[in-house]
Amino acid sequence: MADSALEPSLEPAAKRAKLEGAAASEPAPAAAAPAAAVPDAADAAADGAAAGPAVSVAAAPAVAAAAAAAETTVDRVPKRKVALLFGYCGTAYRGLQKNPGVDTVEERLERAIYEAGGISDANFGELQKVKWSRAARTDAGVHAVGQCCALKMQLEGPEEPAVYAAAVKRVNANLPADIRLFVVVRVTNKFNAKLACDRRRYEYLLPAAVLRAEGGGAGGREWAEQQAAEWAAEHPAAAEAVPAEHRVSVGALNRVLARYKGTHNFHNFTTGKKPDDPSARRHILSYVAERVAIVEGVAYVRCVVLGQSFMLNQIRKMLAMAVVIVRGLAPPATMDAAFKPERMAIPMLPGNGLFLDQCVFENYARKFSDRQPITLAGAQAAVESFKAETLYPGIAKVESESEEWAEWQTKIGEKQAHWAEAAAAEAAPQ
Repeated sequence: MADSALEPSLEPAAKRAKLEGAAASEPAPAAAAPAAAVPDAADAAADGAAAGPAVSVAAAPAVAAAAAAAETTVDRVPKRKVALLFGYCGTAYRGLQKNPGVDTVEERLERAIYEAGGISDANFGELQKVKWSRAARTDAGVHAVGQCCALKMQLEGPEEPAVYAAAVKRVNANLPADIRLFVVVRVTNKFNAKLACDRRRYEYLLPAAVLRAEGGGAGGREWAEQQAAEWAAEHPAAAEAVPAEHRVSVGALNRVLARYKGTHNFHNFTTGKKPDDPSARRHILSYVAERVAIVEGVAYVRCVVLGQSFMLNQIRKMLAMAVVIVRGLAPPATMDAAFKPERMAIPMLPGNGLFLDQCVFENYARKFSDRQPITLAGAQAAVESFKAETLYPGIAKVESESEEWAEWQTKIGEKQAHWAEAAAAEAAPQ
């Protein structure tokens, strides 16, 4: 942040130390007359016994309570439980979740809310004190445009849209350009972002060139011919304008991705899960390759997956398996084998292209139909602007400077025989 933002961002302890230091540098006041002193109960009782009821013993606790109340109500602002919908380019951060000693998205967001007056000095730095919850976690380098966190935020003013819109502006004024708050919406006091989220939608920007079929793989020639024919049908007017390496059929990829729909055992698509672990079974609602997007002169295929929840690395390994099949490096039966108990190595895709696109709160909206729904519907212009100006160029920049894709393609080449063997075993008569 700019140097001008340093003063408001002082942590509470530093702020109090500064105030105490300022107080200590002032001249000491003249000694007060004894009659003006406020005695505690023991002193008052002793004085009363010796010199009569000059000071009421009962009045001492009342005076102390009034003083304490006056002290605790200074700068006190009403709190409201709210949900925040925000986005970030995660390249510079070590993930979403706050983690002492490293730079994370939540660290920046909490500080920005504090500097905007949304978190008190007493609660700053301890998320549990403001009942913080998050709908989904993202790893280091992974991005989001529809992330949701909830907290009890200090917020003054009536229950009007303008009050929440103003809060968005105040928080954004204290955030770096690669983190943007889109929506602040009032929720129920017991709202928990993780528990209330029904589904999560992720998007992966896949370089179209990665899908080029390899002629030497299993079924490679057939896939190549099929892709060429389908691409020409999908883009009848663009054959001359698009480089050959970008002519990738979305239809070919979608036929593979469709096999993920439903409930499967994804123990091979994460780490640390045994085949018989019930938590390895996950339900996928859809996985679709959408339109090709041109970013910084490079063609990307937008791959969107919708599910109830996902395990570590699961989405990147799922798409990696689809890619090796489309490229002809493994037959389609390899995917069926990956759902079986036998172990299978699947090199996951680089994390840079993945981002959390949306958190869905359908059941919450149905149960509390009188409340404002938790969606980005009213902030689409800001969301699309963030994607076009910050997120997509950020992803393209990292990929242009990185060797991750070259390294990944080397890894999948090494696994080709392994996948062919697993597919053959799957296809053999049982």
